[in-house]
Amino acid sequence: MSRVKLEEELNLMLPETNEQNLLNFKSILPHFYYTKITNNRIIRTLNPETRYKQDSYIDSEFELNEQRRAFFPVDLGVNMDIAFKLYQKEIYYIFENNRELYSILDEHKIRFRSLVDYSSFSTNSLTAGKQEVKLFKFLMKYNIMPKRNIDIINNFKLGNKEDMYVCISRNPIDMLFCATNQSFTSCEDLSSNWQSAYYMGLGALTLDPNRCIVFLTTDRLKKYTIKGHEFKHFRYISRSWGLLGIYNTFTIVRYYPTRSIKFGDYISISKKYKIIKQSRFIKSKFLFNPGFYEGGKYISIYNDNIAPEIGKRKRIRYFNHGESYSLTDWNWSGGFEKLQKYNNLLGYRSCSICNNDISSDDTWKDCSGNFYCQVCYNKKYFYCGNCDTEYLNSEHKFKLYAETRYCIGCYNRIFFKCGKCNNETRRTYMSIENPGICKDCDTKTKTVSDNSPKFHWNVRQNPLTINYIEEVSPTWD
Repeated sequence: MSRVKLEEELNLMLPETNEQNLLNFKSILPHFYYTKITNNRIIRTLNPETRYKQDSYIDSEFELNEQRRAFFPVDLGVNMDIAFKLYQKEIYYIFENNRELYSILDEHKIRFRSLVDYSSFSTNSLTAGKQEVKLFKFLMKYNIMPKRNIDIINNFKLGNKEDMYVCISRNPIDMLFCATNQSFTSCEDLSSNWQSAYYMGLGALTLDPNRCIVFLTTDRLKKYTIKGHEFKHFRYISRSWGLLGIYNTFTIVRYYPTRSIKFGDYISISKKYKIIKQSRFIKSKFLFNPGFYEGGKYISIYNDNIAPEIGKRKRIRYFNHGESYSLTDWNWSGGFEKLQKYNNLLGYRSCSICNNDISSDDTWKDCSGNFYCQVCYNKKYFYCGNCDTEYLNSEHKFKLYAETRYCIGCYNRIFFKCGKCNNETRRTYMSIENPGICKDCDTKTKTVSDNSPKFHWNVRQNPLTINYIEEVSPTWD
């Protein structure tokens, strides 16, 4: 397969954009909480003059450019376009289960054959009588296909064939955005709420000499801000990890979100390397030091069905175990942006007000996703024990019963003030015979001797309304 010319490759992402990305990458690197030694090793790999030979192995073998990328043009047709296959399958299913839809086509003088034609799909245009209409707009307007299904198809739509490329990359920015700000997501998305926080290994992937990322993209870049730094990155229609194996093999691991095309048909790599299926992967070519977090744990990332094992001198190598795991799992589900310190990864969160560490069991969270210790949360909010609504103390008042806070509305519906003993208790404990007093007071009244004064109560308003019971002078029989 022919490769894109070097000048064209560097125009897909301009050198100055790539340089700014790498500067921003260095700026956010401390937020991964690696050791200083690990950070220095990562920064060393960014410069070809300070890189170790092993770290440049894929670069030299696969002839990557100065940005550590190689692009190959993709010539797509009807048989390669997965979006069209999804669309065509959906149209056949819809019309097969609702024959009445053919009358809509007849009314607008549209032939069903043109509805499932690839040219109509690729150009998003349809001939209705003597005029041209937008295909997807027509399908939505007449409720032929729901918008959510069209959105799914558009996520897989490949666009113009001359704008499509398969890229092999060792660039750390391409690895960083393997799932972040894409049309799909995974546990390696920086905004993922997956508790193991596998994305924490993304910053150190450049230390792995066996790995590269392979992706299908267009010539359009996307923007995304991480910790206040704006990155420009490629949009992935499909992507996978590539791993070097022993016996000069190269494996393309599971595709995300789906296999739009078979990457092996479009890339050209070193002739001495053979592209093999994932099921035939045995073990990776190089042992390597993956780096360490501040607390001493290994840096590791989830890799589908191919897992790392610790070898000599704390170095690791990938083996095909038929299962997936990571050397390090965390107890954090807040995403990368909300990380404030290393202890967050251990399950400790930082209070948004006092900034003290708080364990997951003692963490209070508001409706905006901010975390608080119990003392600071109670100063700022209260949570109604009945309606489960969060209220600001500065805007709403609450009443306390049995150490539980209630909003005024719920409190007045649940509790009442006894007209005799003045104690507040639940309405379910109100006397049925004598509304407005509690059952205890009602019982005491009934046990008074016949010679005792008997109390009569004048109810001024609805007896279920608090504080409207009036005691009058006792009368004697």
